[in-house]
Amino acid sequence: MVSGGMTCVKYLLFVFNLVFAFAALLLVIFGIELAGGITGYVLQDDVEEMLNKTVSGSMASYTTNNEVKKTWDIMQHDLHCCGANDPRDWVNVFHNDSLPETCCPHDPACTILTNPYQQGCVSILRNEVQNYALLLGGVGIGVACIQVSKSLILNSTLI
Repeated sequence: MVSGGMTCVKYLLFVFNLVFAFAALLLVIFGIELAGGITGYVLQDDVEEMLNKTVSGSMASYTTNNEVKKTWDIMQHDLHCCGANDPRDWVNVFHNDSLPETCCPHDPACTILTNPYQQGCVSILRNEVQNYALLLGGVGIGVACIQVSKSLILNSTLI
């Protein structure tokens, strides 16, 4: 009789230990999500500098690297942009006034003089990344708060 009661107590202690371990893990995950959300929100202003370096640096490989060429062509076509900051950025790549075909929506012989897209890709990408960073940061903080509140409710009902 006594050994059966002790077994029950051992199982209850084991379950409580698992619940507290689960709560501790949720707290760690909450901390990581909160840190990620805050970091995304705080660093959203540094996005333009990072994008400018990366995008401008990749332009030099346009004529030599097929993957870079495909990436630039897709980006310029989908975002309706030309060059990193404006179409003149391509002068440093082609060393003349020609542009990639994706800079001109209706003219395959694309040059700076044939009415290319005027907006650079960096400004469009910056706006997109900042919008999504703010959204993801808010969602991350919201999910983290829900997890902590559920964890607190679960712990309070078990005690």
